[in-house]
Amino acid sequence: MKKILVTLLGIMLITTSAYAFNPEESLEVSSVLTGDGQAVTGAGYLYGILCANDGANNWTLDLYDNTSAAGTKLVPSLVVTTAATDRSSSIWFSQPVNFSTGVWFQTTTSDPDGCIIYYRFR
Repeated sequence: MKKILVTLLGIMLITTSAYAFNPEESLEVSSVLTGDGQAVTGAGYLYGILCANDGANNWTLDLYDNTSAAGTKLVPSLVVTTAATDRSSSIWFSQPVNFSTGVWFQTTTSDPDGCIIYYRFR
C-alpha cells in the first residue's frame, strides 16, 4: 500500500509540473500612463488596459500602432467609464491585438489618474 501511495504521489508531482506557469507566456506591463505618450516601443500583442480616474468624468482613449497619435488605430476609440464608487476600469481583448511599431496612448477628453497597458513582445 505504501508503494502505491508513493508511486501515485510521484505521478502527481510529475504531471503537475507540466501545468506550471510558463514565464515565456507572461505579460509585460507598461509604466503608469497619466497622459498622452508612447506606451510601448517595438512589435507585439496588446492584451488589455487597466485605468483609474477621479470618478467624476468618463473619458475617451485611442491607441495607435505608431510613435505618435497618427496612422493606424489599434482598436476603435474606447470610452472608459468610472464612477465615484468605482474609480477603475479595465478593458481586456478576447484576442490579442497585433501591433508592429509600438503603442501610442492618446486621451481625447481629460487625462486619467493612471493607466497600465498589458502586452507581450513578439
